[in-house]
Amino acid sequence: MSEMDNAIASQALPSPTTVIALHCSGCGAAQWHKLNEALGSRHAFFAPEH
Repeated sequence: MSEMDNAIASQALPSPTTVIALHCSGCGAAQWHKLNEALGSRHAFFAPEH
């Protein structure tokens, strides 16, 4: 393995940013569906039910 290969292999991939979406007023976690789609796989998305 070359020095360049070693440098690339040792770089850790960034962890996805965690997004926690809270709701109120009788709404449910489903209200955050479009936000979850917009964030895509770049973020770990959680919308807990109460």
